[in-house]
Amino acid sequence: MTGSTGRHAATESTNGTAPDRHEVEREIERTREQLARDIDQLAAKADVVGRTRRRVDEVGQTRVIAVVGLLAAAVVTVVVVRRRRGGRR
Repeated sequence: MTGSTGRHAATESTNGTAPDRHEVEREIERTREQLARDIDQLAAKADVVGRTRRRVDEVGQTRVIAVVGLLAAAVVTVVVVRRRRGGRR
């Protein structure tokens, strides 16, 4: 972590004196947490197979919904046509 002066954030405390051990430990923990988030994001971007599988699943679900909708429309059409014809086949 660098500030506007280019110095590392842990080299100077908020009051201008040398940081104490607890300040340095907190800074290290914040840095570790940020690095963990960054690594997780990079791993997700690099997981091409996983992203592809998720996309295929999404497309598959969309197609299933479309087919169910078409079947429902077909059933409704058949019912309406039969009622208008008086139940004749």
